[in-house]
Amino acid sequence: MPKVVGVDLAVPHRGVTGLAVVEARTRRVVDLALARDLGEVVGFIRRWGPHLVVVDAPLSLPITGGFRAAERWAMKALGARFLPLSLRSMQALAEAGITLRRHLLWLDVFETHPSSAARIAGADSVPGLLRCLGYRTKAVPGGSARRHVMDALAAAAVGALLSEGLSLLYGGDAALVFPRPGLCRRG
Repeated sequence: MPKVVGVDLAVPHRGVTGLAVVEARTRRVVDLALARDLGEVVGFIRRWGPHLVVVDAPLSLPITGGFRAAERWAMKALGARFLPLSLRSMQALAEAGITLRRHLLWLDVFETHPSSAARIAGADSVPGLLRCLGYRTKAVPGGSARRHVMDALAAAAVGALLSEGLSLLYGGDAALVFPRPGLCRRG
């Protein structure tokens, strides 16, 4: 069964990275984990051998300004919200994303933004998006790491939607993937 890994990437030495694996067609949660460094993230991805990785972090920087064309499109067309990549913290996160991408050249790797994905799909929150898509979140650990694992699970879920033809992919200067607008509002 094809698998998707979701990554809620942290800036190295500034937090934990949330990781999730889902089966693309059944939407079954296979594994949830935390990683302290990029080596652990890459090892986790290699161990699961996914066909797709979706990361909650920028994987490139704009040539000029604070936003890439893909982000401007997502903000205007879909109502996505991003922090500008001109902020030092976002530049550090993008550098971590670029480094991760270089370690995964054999894989399709896309970006998403979980809270924007929830908003676009018509859900009230990331947990709401996961409920709407049929994911059980009881196995997600509590405590301070919960948000990171939930965002990683949302990234994996958005990747699974891509496999089902239920998402939008912008493949210009950033490969952004989001759920189809209003997906959670369907009756």
